[in-house]
Amino acid sequence: MRLAVLFPDVDSFHVGMGLELFEQNDAVWEAVREHDRRLTTVLEDAIWYGGPDARELGETERATAVLALGVGFYGAFRERYGVPGHVFVGKGVGYLAALVVAGGLELDNALRVVRGERVRGKWFRRIARDVFEASGPAPTRDRPGMLRTAAGLTCGAPIDAAALVERIGAAGADTVLEIGPGAVLADAVRPLLPEDVVLGAFDVPRNAHVVLDNLNIGKYFNARFLAERVLGEIAGTRDRRGTPESRAAVNELARRVKRLIAEAGLSEDPAPVVSRADAAVIRTLTRCWMDNGLHKGHSPDEIDASLRALEGELLLPVRRIGGADVHAYAAFRQTGELRRAA
Repeated sequence: MRLAVLFPDVDSFHVGMGLELFEQNDAVWEAVREHDRRLTTVLEDAIWYGGPDARELGETERATAVLALGVGFYGAFRERYGVPGHVFVGKGVGYLAALVVAGGLELDNALRVVRGERVRGKWFRRIARDVFEASGPAPTRDRPGMLRTAAGLTCGAPIDAAALVERIGAAGADTVLEIGPGAVLADAVRPLLPEDVVLGAFDVPRNAHVVLDNLNIGKYFNARFLAERVLGEIAGTRDRRGTPESRAAVNELARRVKRLIAEAGLSEDPAPVVSRADAAVIRTLTRCWMDNGLHKGHSPDEIDASLRALEGELLLPVRRIGGADVHAYAAFRQTGELRRAA
């Protein structure tokens, strides 16, 4: 998995944005405190608790709010899921948020840039990860590149979805997460992204499950449970063929899974992130799941549906992690059987 994190511009601002994340995550609280120390606007009063008497914020105040919350939301995401972004793409003020989370700029200095202070080269540090400005041709990692891009930023420009998709493609990302506020960029690029690129938004409640699934994360992933779940599938599904050959093949699958449990030492403790070793186990187990269905005469559509149900149960995209294309695998197996018969 290669994760691209999108940071939106000032047009993502709306009153009430990110309240739940602010109330539940220290990282968001700290970013808001940093904002309020640097500026005269108290974000809590301006966008959450001010009520109908809260004054209208100007463009610069909106931009600084989006910047601070974007940084805080990314911190909350890292705290919650433990997965780093591999590349960062920011539009307008979102570019500054991307630099901050990548370690190239302090939030205090990013707020100064938004407020129109003269940009100073000493504020920037060389970084190890690629940071793209949404309309820029190449990522910036060194201080001169960051300085030029930050000094020439235009906030509030229309979204060029095609250019943004190009940046995502150039980054080689297969998973895209808009960190928020909102899902403005995600909604813009959704129609243009290739079907195999997975898209989610961290700050949108309806996308909460997408964050889990798309990032190959099961907060309560348990390798031992998955293996035992596969054993249950092998034991519990109907054998439509009922031949000695199918029974022997299914019994061998069960023995294979039991050997995996014994030899791999699968942990019963929940894992916050799917490791490479876990991914290898998932590939083996999804292959056993598919073989079980095919040996018993189940159709690829039925097997795929059962895997989707398993994903809903585990909150884990086992098909994508395990490279489980049931229809392609069934065709491959059928070709092999025909060759052996010939």
